[in-house]
Amino acid sequence: MPTKYLSTKAGTFGGTIAATVPSIDGESFLTSAVLAVFGATISFLVSLLLKVYLKDHIKKKLPRKRKRK
Repeated sequence: MPTKYLSTKAGTFGGTIAATVPSIDGESFLTSAVLAVFGATISFLVSLLLKVYLKDHIKKKLPRKRKRK
């Protein structure tokens, strides 16, 4: 990232945080954190299962190469 845009991005991020934090109470923050952890866990498990399934599925579809002796 070019350094000339770093201050713009930092300012945008800081402004977003400064505007958002006062409007979130403790209960909403806790609920959001729990839902974020839950969503990340489900996403990880689904991607892991798809990886295993597709790996096995693709192995069955592709012809096997013969080893040369």
